[in-house]
Amino acid sequence: IVYLPYQVSVMALFERLAAGIPVFAPSLDLLVEWHMRFGLVFERRADWQTAGQRRGSLVGPHPNASAALRDHDPNDERDPAAVRYWLGLSDIYNTP
Repeated sequence: IVYLPYQVSVMALFERLAAGIPVFAPSLDLLVEWHMRFGLVFERRADWQTAGQRRGSLVGPHPNASAALRDHDPNDERDPAAVRYWLGLSDIYNTP
């Protein structure tokens, strides 16, 4: 199965892996490129249905937030570095 995720965690991925079905996915770089060009992982952010062209989160990071959160807004669809950082934490790239 070639896996093109529409969000960062899909139960079907684990069901296929548990059944022993080989799963192939694009490299992280390719997924970021497709997401930036075509919006492939359209459910990446919680407010994807209402966000429109808004850039980033409605609320800023907590004052004690890590550098990753300060530098990579998880809801910023226009920053390839932020998209890459958060997609890199998705199940497809972190499941053994």
